[in-house]
Amino acid sequence: MTKAPDNGPSEEEALARNRFFMLSMVRLVGAIAVMTGLLIANGTAGAPVWIGYILLAAGMAGFFIFPLLLAKRWRTPD
Repeated sequence: MTKAPDNGPSEEEALARNRFFMLSMVRLVGAIAVMTGLLIANGTAGAPVWIGYILLAAGMAGFFIFPLLLAKRWRTPD
């Protein structure tokens, strides 16, 4: 008996993997923005302090809020 060839992940598995990757990247970019914003706001980097605060706020939104919004949008309807 021969097995049917494995065609790789199904379309649903590939979609779930891509969405997980996207959520992870959004969180990573948010974390990097927070760290960069802290460096700028602290005066360590050579940029105006107000840019650091804006970057800090945007990074926190990117880390905490945007993944929730994406997950809510991608949720399968019941």
